[in-house]
Amino acid sequence: MTQQTLKKQYKIRFAEILEDNGILLSANLASQLANAASEINAARKKNGTCPQPWMLAICRTCKYDPRTMTKAAWAQVKECGRALLAADATEEDLQRFEEWWRSDDWRSKNLAITPKRIQDSWGLFNSDDFGGGSELVVAL
Repeated sequence: MTQQTLKKQYKIRFAEILEDNGILLSANLASQLANAASEINAARKKNGTCPQPWMLAICRTCKYDPRTMTKAAWAQVKECGRALLAADATEEDLQRFEEWWRSDDWRSKNLAITPKRIQDSWGLFNSDDFGGGSELVVAL
């Protein structure tokens, strides 16, 4: 998803929320909020941070319990999340990845999904007809 498309989606959703709450001049305010949200997202990508919802989505995919994870496991999840965000992957892409992973009988029975395996297999997932998400680029 491009930054422009994301900004338009923010603007539409913010306008709906503002109008639902009876705020006048909501179109202009929604535009300002969309710009601010896009700037925040761009800064997150640039700084290499990984938002918590992304980390939780990776934890769900890997069947990790965030309450009991070690610092090393969190570091792997963050690295994977940064790489996926840099590749403009979506949470839907991650869900499709899990379906793709589990569709192979040998792989699903013998190899647990881990953040490292997500990164290592993302290119294969995207080259497969089932996948088709975005190409993974490791974020530095």
